[in-house]
Formats: sequence, C-alpha cells, structure tokens
Amino acid sequence: MIEIKVKDFTKAARTVGAVIERRNTIPVLGTMRARANGRLELTGTDLDSVVTASIPCDSQGEHAEFILSDHRALMSAIGAAGGETFKIDVKDKGYITHAGQLRRDTKHTPPVDDWPVDHSTPNDVTFTACLPASALRELERISAAISTEETRYYLNGIHMKKLDGWTYRFAATDGHRLMLVDIQLPDAIETFDGREVIFPRKFLAQIFANFRKSYRPVVLNIGTGAVVNSPPRSTAPTSTGAPRVSLSGTVGNMDIVMSGKTIDGKYPDYARVFPTDVRYQAIVNVAKLRQAILAVSASVYSSITKPVRLEVTSPDGLRVSASFDIDVASTSTFDVECKHNCPDGFYIGFNANYLLDMLAAIRGDEVRLGLTDASSPMTIHDTSDTAFMAIQMPMRV
Repeated sequence: MIEIKVKDFTKAARTVGAVIERRNTIPVLGTMRARANGRLELTGTDLDSVVTASIPCDSQGEHAEFILSDHRALMSAIGAAGGETFKIDVKDKGYITHAGQLRRDTKHTPPVDDWPVDHSTPNDVTFTACLPASALRELERISAAISTEETRYYLNGIHMKKLDGWTYRFAATDGHRLMLVDIQLPDAIETFDGREVIFPRKFLAQIFANFRKSYRPVVLNIGTGAVVNSPPRSTAPTSTGAPRVSLSGTVGNMDIVMSGKTIDGKYPDYARVFPTDVRYQAIVNVAKLRQAILAVSASVYSSITKPVRLEVTSPDGLRVSASFDIDVASTSTFDVECKHNCPDGFYIGFNANYLLDMLAAIRGDEVRLGLTDASSPMTIHDTSDTAFMAIQMPMRV
C-alpha cells in the first residue's frame, strides 16, 4: 500500500503530464510509469522528451512498479473525494485507489515491459554546468524570437555555443529578428566535440514551466545518446545522432529530471547579419515607445503584420506612425521624446508585433537603437545590460 499526499501527487502528475500528448496512436504513450520505493516516481514521455518527477510517499518498505493509465481522471477523482492523502494498492494487473470514502478499482493496465526504452538521456556526458534561476530567465527572455516555421526546423530552438573562458552565447531567430544573450557559467566542465547544440522549443517551454520557481541551480548535462542495439548495416562506426540534453533540479519537495533530444541541424551563422556600419543611435524610454507602438498599431486590422514607421521629426523627438484604411486612407501618429544623432527626415519601418517582443525583453528603462538606413537591420541594446543584444530586420512602410 502506497500513501501519498494529494497536493504532492497533483503537482507531480501535472508536471509529468505536460509532456504526454493527449492523442496517441500508441496507447502506452498516454500513460505514466510509476515506481514506489520510499518516494513515488512518475515518468512520462512523447518519445522525444522524458520527464520524471519524484515526490515523498509512504510505501511501507514495499517496492512497486506499475503503469498509471488514467492520471487525469485520477487527479479529478481524488480531488473531489476530499482529504489530504490517498492510498494506492497495487495488484497484479491493476491498482485500487482509496481516497476518503472513494474506492476506485482500475482492473487492467498495460504491462510495465511495454513502456518504451529511454534513448533521450545523455549516455556519454560531454558538458555539464549549473544553471541558476537567473540563467533560465535569460533563456526565457530571448525565446520570443524562436521560429515556429516547421520547414526551417533548425530555427525551432535556442542555439548554444562557447565564446571564450566561461562565457556562452545563446541565440534565437526566426529570420526576421534575432535575440542573443551571453551567460557566464563558471563551473562548466566540457569536452565538446565541435557539434552544435540547439535546444528544441517544446523542451524549453517545459523547462521554463517546471523550473521557474526553483530556488536552487538546475544541473544541465549534454552528451551523446545511447546506441540502439540492432544488427550492424556496415562496418562504419554507428552514429549517435544529435546530442542529448538533460536537466535536473528540485522544486519544493519534488525532484524533477528532464531529458530530450536536441535539434539535429546546422544553425545559420547569425554573425553575418550584424551591422558593421551603424551610423546613428537613438535612445528612447521603453515604456513610452511601447505605448506609442500599441496606440498607433491598434487601428491596423491585420493581427500578423502591423507595419509601423519610426521617423525623426525634431532634434529631440521621434514620431511613431501607422497607416490604416476605413473608408479612406488614414494615419495614426504618436510623438515620443528621443535622444538621437539621426539626420532630419530619417525614417525606418518595422513589424509592430516583432518590435514589441524586442521591447518586452528589455529590463532597463531605456533602449538604444542602432540605425543605418531604411533598408538595413536595426540593433537593439538594453542600456542597463550589456549581455543582451537584438537585431530587427526592417520592412517597407
């Protein structure tokens, strides 16, 4: 008999359940593997990622391993039954749940042997480091620039590479905008083999959701995956594919281990789009510029592309404008204060939604814009944080 606190179980089941697809053609992928031996360990997978959550339980010295086939219904049932704890009595082919006056008998579950073998956990670790909460916030900060276009799958994540010493650069781009941040990992131990590491978008979303409230550093491991045991097709060495990644940490009394595959692809050389001849600079208050963009773009009907124009109108002023059509062509303008060295009449156009995402990543009160002409990329710097940088491609307005 396994006794568990309802609050702990609900928290663990939601954490693990986030990786499980609601619709599966393979029934066992919609379940969780459960192990109890002093702690209850729940594991879920979508074959690309594996999430394991471990919580305290009273198993009375008994070791049990079974398949939890209906975790969502079980959470609803024990929540409605009331009480702080519930019990699971594991049988040969199923289990019985006791919660208050509720007795829930699950008569048949898939065999534990049907659970898929985990090939996502790094086997030979080539990189390990501790990521503090501040580092995870930096990654979440640039995640808005991750591409959602499936045809360029190699852009569907955050790219990591070493700069020098213990400084590592993380970058995200969708081809229209680029965000990058430099993070120092002084305790990193690496034996990298030169391959790129691209963390997938879905895996990153789970990291942010699971470890956002962690007060302890999260351990990051990168390495090669296990070689599948199959008859050799040639005498050439067996390839292990893209690197695997795992993160482990503690949130409250719950231990979480996440592992998954990285994106197997070549990330573009984004350094080539860095402007080399930035001629002008403009420093604007972030809140005022955001207010101006929201105000003028509210009249533009398209929710995907909202063109706005930034134009220098005076030695200390910047005009944000957008055109829209109701019965006749109309224009909306908003003037903000700005320190700049741009020539009179200078203007440049951008997608308002992209520009708002950039401003959301700025943590200081002011943003510094690097400008060249109406057809060149604009650099975006946080005046209070030199580790962050962004580049926005212009559009014709």
